[in-house]
Amino acid sequence: GHESQIGTAHGQQQSRSYNTNIRQQTVRLAMIDQIERAQHGESEFNEVILAHFALKKEDILGIVGAWKADTGINQADFNRLQQLLTSLK
Repeated sequence: GHESQIGTAHGQQQSRSYNTNIRQQTVRLAMIDQIERAQHGESEFNEVILAHFALKKEDILGIVGAWKADTGINQADFNRLQQLLTSLK
């Protein structure tokens, strides 16, 4: 695999690119989409999903904020996530 690239500039760039994509998709698919679907009653786990995000919202915003500073999470997605989390009680 990619062992020969460990510690190289190319390997670091590849890792950064991979992490950026994974983090962006995590925000979109595992957070924003899940909250929106739960708010619209589209999941059998609506209450659990919303409770989870309500309880963890400060931690999530801290982590995703660090991701944004580090790898450039899309500002619109960050704003949408922040809006959704803030709306949770």
